[in-house]
Amino acid sequence: MSWARHDIPPEMLREVGIEPETNGALSPLTPLLREILEAAPFPVDALPGSCRRLVAEAAAALECPPDLVALPMLATLGSAIGDARWAQLKESWKERANIYAAVISNPGAKKTPAAGIATEPAERKQIEMRNEYRKKYREYERSMLEYDKDKRECRKNGMADPLPPSPPVMERTYVDDTTVEALVLVLRDNPRGVVVIKDELTGWIKAMDQYKAGGKGADRQFYLSGWSRKSYVNDRKGAQGTLRQDATGSSREADEGDGGSG
Repeated sequence: MSWARHDIPPEMLREVGIEPETNGALSPLTPLLREILEAAPFPVDALPGSCRRLVAEAAAALECPPDLVALPMLATLGSAIGDARWAQLKESWKERANIYAAVISNPGAKKTPAAGIATEPAERKQIEMRNEYRKKYREYERSMLEYDKDKRECRKNGMADPLPPSPPVMERTYVDDTTVEALVLVLRDNPRGVVVIKDELTGWIKAMDQYKAGGKGADRQFYLSGWSRKSYVNDRKGAQGTLRQDATGSSREADEGDGGSG
C-alpha cells in the first residue's frame, strides 16, 4: 500500500494517524487504520421524499451504494440553502448549511457518475444563469452605446457626465477549477454561496498554494476558515485592492479512491 504517487503532504498524513516513511511511502498499517470498521449505511430515509427517490433510483441504475449519490447531494443542497437559512442551536450559536463532503471508495465504484447525478441540478441552474447573463450583457452593451452618446452631448453643452450603466453580474451555483482569490470574487457576487465540485480529492489538495511563490500560501487556512464561517481579507500586493469576504459561503464536494475516480 503506497500513496507516494498522490504527493500528500506528510503533515496531513500525520494528522490522520499515518506516519510517512522518509522515501515518501507509507509505513505499515498503523493501529488507527487497523481499527477502521465498515461504514454505517447512509440514512437515506432521513432525506426528503424527492431526494430519497432520486438516491434510490440512481443507486439502483448505477448499481452503486446510495452513499455515492447521497453524500454529494448533501453538499449540493447545502450550497442551495446557502445563507438563506440558519440553524440556531442556542442564543449565541448559529450554524449555516456549509458542508464539506468526500466520497472515498475503490476504483470503478462509479463515484464520478453518481456524483454527476447529485450535482446535475446545480450545473443545469448555472447554464440558465449564464444564458440570462448573456442577455443582460447584450443589453448592457446597448446601454453603454447610449451612455457614450449622452456623455458626448453633455460635454458639448458643458454639463456633467451622466452616470454610466452598471455591468451585469453573472450568478453562479458552482465552481470547479478555481483559486482562493477567484473564489472570493465569485462569493462576493454570489453571497448566498456556491458549491465547489472536485472530481479528485487529491487534486484539490495538491492545487493548494500552487500559484504562490515557493508553494507558500494560505489556501488551506482559507478553507479551514470557510468551514467555521470566518471572514477572509486579502491585502496582499498585486491584489485588486482589498479582497474581503465576510463569511465564505461555499460547500465542498470531492471524490477520491485508491487509484483515481471511477
